[in-house]
Amino acid sequence: MKRRTVVVAPYCPADRPGIASLGAAKKIRAVIEMLAWRGTTVLLLNSGHQDTIRSRAAVRRLRIGGGAAAEFSPPSFRSRPFGKAANLIWLPLVVWRLHRDKSIERVWLYNPYAFESAFGVLIKWLRPDIEIYLELEDSPNARRRSGFGAVKVLVDKIGLLACKHTLHGCVFVQPSIGSEFRWYQVALRYAPTIISAAVVTHTLVLIGRSIATDLVWGYFGGLSEEKGVDLIFE
Repeated sequence: MKRRTVVVAPYCPADRPGIASLGAAKKIRAVIEMLAWRGTTVLLLNSGHQDTIRSRAAVRRLRIGGGAAAEFSPPSFRSRPFGKAANLIWLPLVVWRLHRDKSIERVWLYNPYAFESAFGVLIKWLRPDIEIYLELEDSPNARRRSGFGAVKVLVDKIGLLACKHTLHGCVFVQPSIGSEFRWYQVALRYAPTIISAAVVTHTLVLIGRSIATDLVWGYFGGLSEEKGVDLIFE
């Protein structure tokens, strides 16, 4: 019986309609390729709710580089917040179905919010032998939200707190995040963002040639108010 890993993640690539998350999609693809290289089959439970249209749950075959995965996407709705909340309701049914699959040995949770955390807690309760791994990019309160968004942050924080007790291992990109797990029996791995020194040197040389005295700021990622950006200078 071939080993299987369930990856629970919001996979929203740019080649599909709706909201796109380029950085997250790239990291999720890398995880799937890594698991395929290790000889395990992958089931991607896509929690992204990428498009704001009414659609049924769908299963598709996902080819990623040298790897492949079966992808299951929950139903989507015209309202993304409503759809995210609604998907939490049927999640126990999915967990109940998957926990009977004895080929599943581990679960990989990407940056867990309420959906991902609930999956980890429920599957561990039903199958204590399954190993739960967490890839943590930022904490639930990393984004500045108000109104209903503030309620979501609270629910996400409670979910993550409960999920910490189920983990076998955690990969994090910031040392400050890793310190939150020091009281738990969790194998910790620090994976800092690494940029080739040659790329950095070449870029600085180009900047130095074109701009001798101006101050230059570089940023890679999305700019939004919820991440603390109030004003962008042109």
